[in-house]
Amino acid sequence: MKRGLTGTVLKFLGVRRLRGQTLLKTGLGVVAVFVTVAVLCMPRGGDRYGWIAGFPPYDPIRGYSDFPRLAAPSSSHWMGTDHLQRDVFSRVLAGGWAPL
Repeated sequence: MKRGLTGTVLKFLGVRRLRGQTLLKTGLGVVAVFVTVAVLCMPRGGDRYGWIAGFPPYDPIRGYSDFPRLAAPSSSHWMGTDHLQRDVFSRVLAGGWAPL
């Protein structure tokens, strides 16, 4: 059986082994989304925020006096707030690029 270049490359990369492994493909998709968002939210140069305007939604370092302390997740604070009244989701986005 003659295989083309595409088939050879796919076999080399092991892509054919992914057939039927829905859970693995879903996990890889979630990880790819997290890595993409972390890279886009990474600070560039002297700028404090990344390429996506408005992300993180709040300043991850500064606390806000109008935020509730230790609030549960809600529509305005997706992961809640910490003991210093900072938005946890903003802190996760701002710090997510560092391990990459």
